[in-house]
Amino acid sequence: MTFFSLVLFLHVVAALSMFAVLVVEVVRLSRIRRALTFEEALRWIDVSPGWLAVLIGSPPVLFASGGYMVRELAAWNFA
Repeated sequence: MTFFSLVLFLHVVAALSMFAVLVVEVVRLSRIRRALTFEEALRWIDVSPGWLAVLIGSPPVLFASGGYMVRELAAWNFA
């Protein structure tokens, strides 16, 4: 296993986790919007308390790993 394959794996995991967090957020907000009582809305508010850290941490991992792969593959010349 090379360092490049590890960085590629982290890049893919960061992209998928960011997508998953955004999907959960869309579902959560649509359920809150449809809630008829405060208790129903409160139940959907607390669905994903730790996912905010994943959403905040994913873009730096994406940019850093993407920048590393571009540099290693000399992809700046492809543009």
